[in-house]
Amino acid sequence: MKVFLPMRRVLLIICCLACCLGCSTLKTTKRWYKEYVNPTPTVDLTVQADEECAPRGFATSFVPVDTKLDMLGRDLSTQDSYPSDGWFDAFLIRYSWLDSIAAVNVDGEVLTSRSTSPGRTKEAQDLDYQALIHGDPDHRMPKAFVLSGPSGKRIALSMPFFKNNVWKGCLVALFGFDTIVQAAPSPDDLVILDAQGNVLWAGRYGAIMQQMAGQPWKDRLEDRVSGVYEVQGKRFFWLGRAFAGIWLVYTSEIREG
Repeated sequence: MKVFLPMRRVLLIICCLACCLGCSTLKTTKRWYKEYVNPTPTVDLTVQADEECAPRGFATSFVPVDTKLDMLGRDLSTQDSYPSDGWFDAFLIRYSWLDSIAAVNVDGEVLTSRSTSPGRTKEAQDLDYQALIHGDPDHRMPKAFVLSGPSGKRIALSMPFFKNNVWKGCLVALFGFDTIVQAAPSPDDLVILDAQGNVLWAGRYGAIMQQMAGQPWKDRLEDRVSGVYEVQGKRFFWLGRAFAGIWLVYTSEIREG
């Protein structure tokens, strides 16, 4: 049977050991506490790929975009109850690159909605929210959906909320990569797709996008998360990242020299 000690009891044990064993042991114990009991959290955002394959500057374009998505998913995952009105305004301020954030009940009816611009408001109102809501008391995590609309492909991130452990609806954040990629220093050098070949951001490669989207992404992602492929004599590096139940594929051209 596993026994979990409260943090106060752990600290008391550490102090007692330090008093009994002396100053040198105190230093060792403090280091042990910092490294194992209360470590400083870190996030590894390095590209796990062969340096010879990844094009120069790929990480500087990929990391700002991926970091924003990671922060959005983590923040939304903590909100599993219906938020206050002020929460919606603060959320859009924190994530100004979103199109909208809405709360809908289990029937898909909109309870509250906020948008970043009038144009985005119309698109948010026209969403089929019934297809985006999901409830799972055991796995209270966001789920991503790829949608088609007047502004191109968008991502809807749906997070279920509950009351007294009963599913009551979902919070739905809507965004497109045309806004979020502006965080990258060279957004036109980056292409973003999903595993189904949906083009989320074409960068400068619209002329050959059909061939890029037609690559066997789903099959590749079964065996690995990075690699190299070729389209019309151009070599491209790709990196797959899991995001709220879907795969995103970041790809960039490998230029010689």
